[in-house]
Amino acid sequence: AAGGDAALSTESLLADLELLSRALRDVGFRPADGGRLETLLARLRSFGLRLVAFDIRQHSRVHETAVAELLERAAVCGNYLDLDEAHRSQLLADELGRPRPLRLPGLELTPTTAEVLETMAVVREAESQDPGSMSTWIVSMTHDPSDLLEVLVLAREAGLWRCEAGSVHADLDVVPLFETIDDLLHAGTRLAALLDTPLYRQHLAARGNHQEVMIGYSDSNKDGGYWMANWALHAAP
Repeated sequence: AAGGDAALSTESLLADLELLSRALRDVGFRPADGGRLETLLARLRSFGLRLVAFDIRQHSRVHETAVAELLERAAVCGNYLDLDEAHRSQLLADELGRPRPLRLPGLELTPTTAEVLETMAVVREAESQDPGSMSTWIVSMTHDPSDLLEVLVLAREAGLWRCEAGSVHADLDVVPLFETIDDLLHAGTRLAALLDTPLYRQHLAARGNHQEVMIGYSDSNKDGGYWMANWALHAAP
């Protein structure tokens, strides 16, 4: 095992306990019921140190304003919020292809933007110690592909995502949550546009080619009423 200053992780603890289990078996110790050590190993393999994984959920508008602030402060784009969806998506894809961050050391940000980046930093710390413990970021009120690309830009700023020499490394799954009637009815089209973005396809490949999608029943009920909401949930592609 590593020294006392090393962070405890599921993998390191498993390695130590499996070593202990093999050593006991090598000297002939084989309890009929498997023993407490084997029970502990089974639980650790199933649940890790976390028991359950945590999801992070944030409104798309928060990501939008945070990215707009970073782009403006970095003198990349001063009118991001005024751009249409096509120009936003292209700008974000171009930005993700660049290795340099938007945030310079010592740059003061608004509380909302700072909080988003601080949350990303917590996720990065958790993932470094126990991969999979906090790797899902849900985007509530997803409307367009740019809503997910914005999260990747913020993840890059926090060290959770990077593109180097054309290769993407990602420690975060980004999950769209479609909640309004209009978004539910157009979810398939918007997902198709997202998947047509080459850099997002690379992101998915880095995450095992798995894309989780969520559809919301609460806000869709508020938006269109019970019957329309249920039809939209049923019809969502």
